[in-house]
Amino acid sequence: CGPVVSLMGVLLGSLSLMRIRMSGGALTGRRMAWTAIGISVVVGVGASTLLERIATRAQSEISSQATLATTQLFGDGPDPGAWWPSDQAAGAREFGARIRAELGALKSVTTVQGDTQWTGRGAEETLRLYATFERGDVIGACRVAVSADPRTWLPTISMRSIELGASKTLGFDGAAYPEPASPEEGAADA
Repeated sequence: CGPVVSLMGVLLGSLSLMRIRMSGGALTGRRMAWTAIGISVVVGVGASTLLERIATRAQSEISSQATLATTQLFGDGPDPGAWWPSDQAAGAREFGARIRAELGALKSVTTVQGDTQWTGRGAEETLRLYATFERGDVIGACRVAVSADPRTWLPTISMRSIELGASKTLGFDGAAYPEPASPEEGAADA
């Protein structure tokens, strides 16, 4: 909104200067028009900078929350169920325990920004995931729903799915939670 209003201010200020010049002295207000142009430029630059900072902060917050949720899912920390919809929390706990049993303890996890899809109720983001377990490294992805906290306007996430890729060196076939629907199930639902 800020950059659009700023552009309109510059255009209207310039139009005013042109009309003042063409009036042959009948119209005044050159200083007012130049002031409008100056303020519009400052507001436009400020709004663009502010929007960029908000977007960067939001992306950082989403990545931090996804890293924490993944760490809790595969680590021995607090209950990871809080990050999942209530009907998936128990399954998420079982999935985390199964992965720990197969790959060992989680040493570290990093999430990196991926694709964002806007929905009517917020956004869904897919983040790339790099996890190091006792037995080795695994690459995967997690999908999260993003909404804004009404008190702070910072994003909050809810885990939707997580997928770990196969690793031949670890003898790991890959895993996903919730399990992707088979083609037969998808056809039956359609």
